[in-house]
Amino acid sequence: MPGAIETLKNFKPRPKKIHTVTIQGKTVEVSLERWKEIMLPGEDAWQWEGDTIVKKPIPKAKKGYPVLKQADRGYIFFEGNPYWPIDIVEGGYTWQTQSE
Repeated sequence: MPGAIETLKNFKPRPKKIHTVTIQGKTVEVSLERWKEIMLPGEDAWQWEGDTIVKKPIPKAKKGYPVLKQADRGYIFFEGNPYWPIDIVEGGYTWQTQSE
């Protein structure tokens, strides 16, 4: 196999991989560690702030909770206990969801 040695001498090394990310339509070259950091949550979780890449702020969840309010028609309660309604009357109370 005389051709095998010549083939190995002329063998070209594999070119080094270039890691790129595309954030908001702009493609930029980054290091392997930064590429891993960005790809873990995904490219859409990042934004440009000047010339740096920063993570987008997480929107705060709006939690609703029930509140007892007086309404045109609602419940009356046994001994004021809101978990023991007796009857439905005009001017009674109802549970209404209120957000923060």
